[in-house]
Amino acid sequence: MKLTTEQQQQRTAREPLIEALAEAGCQVTNDKRVYCPFHDDEHPSAQVKPGKDDVHRLHCYAGSCGFYGDVYDVRAKISGRSLANVLAEARGHTGRQAAAPARGNCTPQPATDQGSKKAPKRYPNIEAVTKRLPGFEHVWAWIEDNGELRGWSVRYRPPGEHKKMLQATPCEGGVILKGPKPPYPLLYSAKVKAAPRVIVSEGEPKADIIERIGLEGLAATSTLGGAGPKKELLTDWRPLRSKIVYLWPDADEGGIAFMQAIAERLWSLYPRPTIFWIEPAALGLSQKGDVVDYLRDVPEGQRRRKLLDVLDAAEPWKSTRPTLAAGVRQNSWEGRALILPRGPLF
Repeated sequence: MKLTTEQQQQRTAREPLIEALAEAGCQVTNDKRVYCPFHDDEHPSAQVKPGKDDVHRLHCYAGSCGFYGDVYDVRAKISGRSLANVLAEARGHTGRQAAAPARGNCTPQPATDQGSKKAPKRYPNIEAVTKRLPGFEHVWAWIEDNGELRGWSVRYRPPGEHKKMLQATPCEGGVILKGPKPPYPLLYSAKVKAAPRVIVSEGEPKADIIERIGLEGLAATSTLGGAGPKKELLTDWRPLRSKIVYLWPDADEGGIAFMQAIAERLWSLYPRPTIFWIEPAALGLSQKGDVVDYLRDVPEGQRRRKLLDVLDAAEPWKSTRPTLAAGVRQNSWEGRALILPRGPLF
């Protein structure tokens, strides 16, 4: 991606890098002796210095880390996003503005002599979409924690067929059947933001059955439409920073692999969440069993106790990847970044 003049100036100036490192919990007082914020650095193992291209970078010399990057690399690392996403945000056109046409990508395009794609059909509202679906079951609104509507996921089950899912996006003048652009928000983002503990499951109905139990201080969430290729990379996990997160995978190979990929993404967040793994086999779930299967036949009056037992039995999860720092937990308090020691926090 070609950098703007302003972005290049940010890279060659020292101050933007120092500010980004402060966000990661690193207060630089000596450029040649820096405590690297990306691993458990007991002795200063990093330096801040300009390269031959005049770009200021943090270079960690620890063999277990080896981080090397400029201000934008640091921002990408601490936010758990891609470098391309961070650069795009710095340009001011990540699509995170409130304007619905940009998010839905449904502004009419002029036809060309070469022939353009047919414009997607527009519906006046989401109710017009659900009314046309045979066997409509449920619709979920995907809303950012700032109140911005990003889109909907809809489940329906035509007679004699398996369930189906589709996605819709708000558009100027209505709704189109097209998913929102990434990064995708988490389901029930406002509740997730407010809750100290969050359960991540694979799919909207699974989050719903947990939400209906109503445990105080606990929110349930899911990725848009459940599991899918690269969903763990296309979802904005930043609302889970510093929280206690329980991962509840489906009892099958694909479900476990998907939740493990999510766990790795959460592990890369700063401040890092405290992660617990709910093992399907320990719950006696059969192949392809899930949250709904586990709680559906439990009387509603007993589901609270059942869920608390599941959380109590969850095991701490840590990444085993050698390139990631294990045991570092960061948090912020009144604007000051703190490095907390290893070991359980609760």
